[in-house]
Amino acid sequence: IEMNAEQRVVCIGDVHGNLTELESLWSALTRRLGRDGLSRASVVFLGDYCDRGPDTRGVIDFLIRLRDARSAEAGSGGTRFCAGNHDFGMAAYLGCLPAAE
Repeated sequence: IEMNAEQRVVCIGDVHGNLTELESLWSALTRRLGRDGLSRASVVFLGDYCDRGPDTRGVIDFLIRLRDARSAEAGSGGTRFCAGNHDFGMAAYLGCLPAAE
C-alpha cells in the first residue's frame, strides 16, 4: 500500500540499550524515506528502551535529542513513546514507578 508522507507512521520497538543499532536504523530510515519524508511521518517508539544492550543511557539520550529536534521542525509528524515491560522493570528497580491514580 502506498501512503503519502502525511499518513506515514513509523513504529520502532525493542531497542534494548542498543544505541549503535538504533542509530543505524534511524540512518536507514532517513535514506529510505528522505529527510523531509521522515520528518513529516509520525514516529512511535513502542518501548523496551533499556536492558540487555550495552548503552541504555545512550539510547535514552538519543531519544530525548530526537524528540526535541523533531518537535522543533515545522510540519513534523511528531514523536511518541510507549513504555514497555523492561522500562517498567527498570523504573521499579530505580523506585520511580508512576503513581497509581
